[in-house]
Amino acid sequence: MQKKNGILVSVVGTTPQVVTETLYGLAVCNKEPVDEIYIITTSEGLKVLKSVNFDEKIRRFNELYKTNVRFTYAENVYVINSSNKEEILDIRDSKDSEDTANFIFNAVKEIQRINVEKRLFTSIAGGRKTMTAYMALIMTLLGGKEDKLYHVMVPPYIETERNFFFPEPGGRLLLKDGREVPHDNIKIDLVEISYVRLKNKFGDRINLGTTYKNIVSKFQEEVDTSKQTYQIYKPDDKVILIKDTDEIEKLSFDATSKTAFLAGVSRSFQKTTADLEAFARNDCEIVLLYGETGTGKELFARYYANLLGKGMMVINIGGSSKDLIASELFGHKKGSFTGADTDRVGMIKTAVDQGSILFFDEVEKMPYEVSSQLNRFVQFKQVRRVGDDYPENIEGKIYMIFALNEDPEKLIQEEKLPEDFFNRISRYRVNIDNLNSRIEDIELIVRLILKKKSIERGTEYRTDDEALKILNMCNWKNKNVRVLENVILNSAIRSKDGVIKKDILLSVLEENKIRKREDIVEDYTANKDEDAEIKVIENLGYDKYLEEYEKKILSKLTSKYKKQKVLAEKIKIPESTLSIKLKKLGLKK
Repeated sequence: MQKKNGILVSVVGTTPQVVTETLYGLAVCNKEPVDEIYIITTSEGLKVLKSVNFDEKIRRFNELYKTNVRFTYAENVYVINSSNKEEILDIRDSKDSEDTANFIFNAVKEIQRINVEKRLFTSIAGGRKTMTAYMALIMTLLGGKEDKLYHVMVPPYIETERNFFFPEPGGRLLLKDGREVPHDNIKIDLVEISYVRLKNKFGDRINLGTTYKNIVSKFQEEVDTSKQTYQIYKPDDKVILIKDTDEIEKLSFDATSKTAFLAGVSRSFQKTTADLEAFARNDCEIVLLYGETGTGKELFARYYANLLGKGMMVINIGGSSKDLIASELFGHKKGSFTGADTDRVGMIKTAVDQGSILFFDEVEKMPYEVSSQLNRFVQFKQVRRVGDDYPENIEGKIYMIFALNEDPEKLIQEEKLPEDFFNRISRYRVNIDNLNSRIEDIELIVRLILKKKSIERGTEYRTDDEALKILNMCNWKNKNVRVLENVILNSAIRSKDGVIKKDILLSVLEENKIRKREDIVEDYTANKDEDAEIKVIENLGYDKYLEEYEKKILSKLTSKYKKQKVLAEKIKIPESTLSIKLKKLGLKK
């Protein structure tokens, strides 16, 4: 398929090299057809262009690489000036930055009008080329579907070379330190940068804007009063339960979909899913999920929504102001606050009408006044819109899932959570245990993470047995599944052959301050500090502490007494009991 012709638009100061470097990357490396170059610069920048004979540089480029790129100072250079048409000498002066942005915005619009059928290319660069950042910002407003924004990458020694513009076949560059570098060895890369293309949807509005600041302010005002506090999952955005490794091996899915997975074999995991299934069978409208950060409460909430055959709206309480939450949940009347240009229906009524579930994350961060209003809704099925004098009755079922990260008893004592509200939402409560209570699930979770990554990247990732054993021995208190996923992905990317091995894994664990449980117990037994022992128990949990301590003692005893029967007699327990303990603790060969 033939590529559509394009133009290169660059914003530069006194380093026009970024223009020719980008042109080389586009026309020579990427084989993009570039018809014309436009440069937006200061009057000082124009002087630099002329002093280096920039037009001759482009003529030389065309000659060497058989291109036909057009450039003239008169038609292709836009010199930045202020709103009063005064010359701007240095855009780094803060008082001129707004005028600079406005000028560049309107210049790019004019260039696009002249070249209406052509793609627009531009680039940013670090170090000496800070003016390019303006173009990156403006591309968000003016960049179209086929327009490209790149980061131009050159070797470090090129950054300070004012005489180098692009590689020439057979050419050599004399560096300031006296070294000579063949042009053939100078690599220029263009790394494409993704950006939000507002023009695709709001082109008419942007074209009517008079200044960059005017457009940005208008969009920001809309963002501040728009539905930014929630995410929507449809009924067919599935959460699939994984209960064994065979299911993982057979796994296939579209990496761009919202399909998610929950993996586990532990009693804790089975109880959590069984509780949700029981509540779904009985059509429970309000469910409370309680668990530490990173235990996957949103995934379990989505699973419950799947069981009911419903979509789900996720509301992140922690990221919203009191007034915005109230407006989102209950709606508002026109004129009730600045930016309320129209009447608006709240999410509660919308969820009832659509048959969706509302998922409230981080309820402990909900403003007290909002939780009181929500409590009234749960009790009486009434909402009062912001700015309204009277409540409105809501007809129909409303399904809500609430999630807590912190101890509710403590929150009630600190008056961060109304007790009567908690009592209303906690009738059907599901505890989601931390990873330390789900050690049996780690292997399955790890294999699932790597399988998903393999599908996404088209490269096989896996972990060897030794690395997997280390992960099972770690203390995951306050770390949980989210941190485990970060550790696995970080280790996978660093591995040369896609296989996570001991050395890489231990390095990543250390970076994340994750230690083996037995090392924590070892620290205590070495120090013989009673306060340290209490901290270890609080850190690991009482049961895990006893298990690790027992493992340490039995490990020493099995080294001394090689025969199991002799050991059982020495410590005065039945041999069958000892056998079970050794197997459970991984000490039986």
